[in-house]
Amino acid sequence: MRFKPKVSSFPVELPPSGGDAPSVLAFSMAKAGSTLLYNMLSKLAPEQDLVYFSIEDFLFSRNVSATNRPGAIGDVFKPTGYCYGGFRQFPAFPVRILHSSKTIFLVRDPRDMITSLYFSLLKSHRIPKSAARLGSFEDDEGAAKKMSDARQRLQHTDINVFARESVRAYMRMFEGYVAQGFARRPNVAIYRYEDVIFAKEAWVEDICAWYEWDIDPARRRAVAAMFDEVPDEERPEEHIRQVTPGNHRAHLSPAASKFIFNALSEYMRLFGYTD
Repeated sequence: MRFKPKVSSFPVELPPSGGDAPSVLAFSMAKAGSTLLYNMLSKLAPEQDLVYFSIEDFLFSRNVSATNRPGAIGDVFKPTGYCYGGFRQFPAFPVRILHSSKTIFLVRDPRDMITSLYFSLLKSHRIPKSAARLGSFEDDEGAAKKMSDARQRLQHTDINVFARESVRAYMRMFEGYVAQGFARRPNVAIYRYEDVIFAKEAWVEDICAWYEWDIDPARRRAVAAMFDEVPDEERPEEHIRQVTPGNHRAHLSPAASKFIFNALSEYMRLFGYTD
């Protein structure tokens, strides 16, 4: 007999658009500076009469786990009126405007991403409120429980052990983007965390130029300054723990760093990262 997957009926609420400017997309990876990028876009997009929307944040806030996605989710992607962000990996659902919309991809040295992920899961990442029933959607193994379980486990897990365990997840992230042609697609602008983290004003200028957004220069500078936070020392309990590239050297053993590089070397070299 033919198998018919179970599709949830959880409603996806897309906010109304305020204009007819072309929609744009922004993608990143977990702990690649994604929150910084999406925060800036959420301030810049309205200046272009675009509504910033993250389907991933929408579902996370409602305790919907990554393995239990609603059906027809691709319908949220409209050709005009929106700036879509919030992605930390390429989604398993269709992005219907992928080929036609200007797109940004932010990447980072995976050794630093994995180091940052460890401290985020252990200390600072917000856990959504648990709920057994959300509308007509039920997810007993939701995002809240999975994150709580991960935090509990990391209390007794060395960072070098975690780093080795996390390589497979980052390999899937890289594979997802490379499979979609992000390294060569003409409508994708690639930014590396290391190149932009201390040059936010220039980065905002380039983002606006790429998206062809006509935003007042003073407003662009204000948005860049709004998120230009550089801690003087590491703050493990906070989301912005530290921002300096190469921080993995202070936490990972040489053997763990080499393990990551060897496992991901094909993707690292593709985006300009060397041992």
